[in-house]
Amino acid sequence: MTNPPIVGGSVFDGTGARPRTCDVAIANGRITAIEADLGAFGARETIDATGRLVTPGFVMGYDATIVAGTVTRRHGVDT
Repeated sequence: MTNPPIVGGSVFDGTGARPRTCDVAIANGRITAIEADLGAFGARETIDATGRLVTPGFVMGYDATIVAGTVTRRHGVDT
C-alpha cells in the first residue's frame, strides 16, 4: 500500500544538518524516498507540508529544561 507523499515540507533528517525542502514517499509504513522533487509519483493525493516541519523516522522529539540546583537544557530525538 502506497501512502500519499508528503510534499514541500522542511525536512529535518536527524544528522544535524539544516532542514531542506523535500518530498517524502511512504509505502507499507516505511519511508521509501526523501528527495528534493519526487514529482508526487503521479499520486492522486498528496499531503501538502509547505511551511511545516517534517521529521521522517522520528518517533518523539523533545526539548526540556531540567532544574536540579542548576538549569540544564537538553534536546534530542528518541527513535
